[in-house]
Amino acid sequence: MEGPDKKDMKPLQSYTTAQTVKFFEKLLNSSSDGIVITDPGKNIIFINNTFCSFFNCLRKDMLETNLYSWLQRFNVKPQDAYIQIENQVLREGVSTNQDVSIITNSGERFFCINSSILEQVAGEDAGVITSIWRDVTECKMLERAALEKKQQLHTAFEFSTIGIAITSPSKGWLDANNKLCEMLGYSKEELIKMTWEEITFPEDLQPDLALFSRVLNGQMDGYKIQKRFIRKDGTIIHTMSWINCRRAQDGLIQYCVVLIEDITERLTIEQRYKTILQTSIDGFWVVDTEGKLIQVNTAYCNMTGYTQQELLKMTIRNVEVIESPEDTRRRIEKIMETGGDRFESRHRCKDGKIIDVEISVNYIKNDNIMFAFVRDITGRKAMEEAIMTMNLNLHRKVEEEIAKNRSMDQLMYEQSRHVAMGELLVNIAHQWRQPLTTIGLLIQDIGDAFKYNELSDEYLEKNITTVMSELDGLSNTINDFKDFYMSNQQAEELKIKEMINNALAVTSGYFDMEDIVIEKELDDDLTINAVQSEFAQVIMNMLTNVRDVWQQRQTPERIVKIHTYKEPATNKIIITIADNGGGVPEDIIGKIFDPYFTTKDKSCGTGLGLYVTKLLVEKSMKGTITVRNIDGWCEFRIEI
Repeated sequence: MEGPDKKDMKPLQSYTTAQTVKFFEKLLNSSSDGIVITDPGKNIIFINNTFCSFFNCLRKDMLETNLYSWLQRFNVKPQDAYIQIENQVLREGVSTNQDVSIITNSGERFFCINSSILEQVAGEDAGVITSIWRDVTECKMLERAALEKKQQLHTAFEFSTIGIAITSPSKGWLDANNKLCEMLGYSKEELIKMTWEEITFPEDLQPDLALFSRVLNGQMDGYKIQKRFIRKDGTIIHTMSWINCRRAQDGLIQYCVVLIEDITERLTIEQRYKTILQTSIDGFWVVDTEGKLIQVNTAYCNMTGYTQQELLKMTIRNVEVIESPEDTRRRIEKIMETGGDRFESRHRCKDGKIIDVEISVNYIKNDNIMFAFVRDITGRKAMEEAIMTMNLNLHRKVEEEIAKNRSMDQLMYEQSRHVAMGELLVNIAHQWRQPLTTIGLLIQDIGDAFKYNELSDEYLEKNITTVMSELDGLSNTINDFKDFYMSNQQAEELKIKEMINNALAVTSGYFDMEDIVIEKELDDDLTINAVQSEFAQVIMNMLTNVRDVWQQRQTPERIVKIHTYKEPATNKIIITIADNGGGVPEDIIGKIFDPYFTTKDKSCGTGLGLYVTKLLVEKSMKGTITVRNIDGWCEFRIEI
């Protein structure tokens, strides 16, 4: 659309005063800035639409009202803001670019720049003030965001865990963060006065300058270099440094950002591990996922006879003795899946010799490599085979010795049986001595009665009855001994109380004759599954051992205590036989169950009684037998 023709436009001088006022009002209302005019009493005599929009009010509501009332209502305090502006206007006639903040009805804050001018009224101290309010909220927000961003960047710069320097080719150091100062031992003020040449290790200076010259020539914008720095105290630190440049539109470098990481400790650790691996007696590999060797240590070279250069051109398939390359591929896949493996293999040396090795492999997923320790176990394998052969021979020898021991045990058992038979005859003699004496006296008495004509029918009948009674007793004794010793050789359920009483009955003649008191505390219900003759021999051997104690020692009051019970905690049957004969000497108590060990004269004992007792309890009855001294008593304890 075409603009108005110049010939149709009237000059400003041709307008009437009313028209001019109307023109300027229209002009001011179209302004994007808020405009307000106040009289000397601070009442609003003109206000444009933009200023009304700041307060979200209508013109008619604001005209001819006091401007201060509106500023107070919207938290623009006159004493803090507008009064300062007004004072400057009254003093200087003008005030420009004064910041004012306003809070609207909705609680939103926005910012303005105020510029005011005073038009003096004749004869008045005050005058008409025209104020222009420009909304700069968006600019303020951008400034605030920029400031916050700057503060964040400064915080990141200062508190970074790596050293940061900002430099310029023409101006030198521009800034350095706290970490770099700490790293080099200088304060920030000291550091920015120095040059790179002063803190760079001499041997590393030329490679660094050569790369930086390429940056200056525009060949690249940055580079990475491992270099050493000299700290303030003269010590050396190793670093990894990254240099990146910011260029202007003309290509010249504005500034450079240098990132410096202290890798001294890492290099020390790496060197330490390299030394350990190189001096290790075990071989060490690093291989990729295709099986290619990318690092080997000296021990593996010595193990196989290859040089490092030769091995680094090979794969593990070249050294491993395998049936199929697919076996290696499957093993690598398994290691990558599980993270590691340990296995035995065989490797081929340079001279063709085959060695047995044990390999422990781990997979590092991030680096996509595997490292392995390889141990030569050829000697161990040979030793294992030798030990296996030795074990087989030893097993045969042990079996032979066991067979011999079984024969010996059987011989000892038979000898013990003969001893037991001797003991049987001794006990029979004790049991028969009194009845035989009685019978002998009666026969002599009959002879005397016949000689002196005193033999009557009544007398003869009485003596015959007495003799027959004694003979029956002798016959019953034979039967008792036969039943006790000549039992079934199969295991059967035996009542322990009954077996002990039978044993005491067989030996009662001796115990009665020696005035030995037997104190019994026997459980009526306890039973044991055993061979009767073996169990009888165990009880008789222990009672015989007690009898032998009295033959060697003179004890005024002779007591034997026999106790049987079931122990609740273990549910085992316990049989104890104790005597007050003074106990077993401590120097021999550990030997009394040994074969052929005896404290009696060799003509009086074989030393097999307690040994056979132990064999019968442990092997036949699956129990244990022990002995201990308790306050002058000796106690044998059987647990079954």
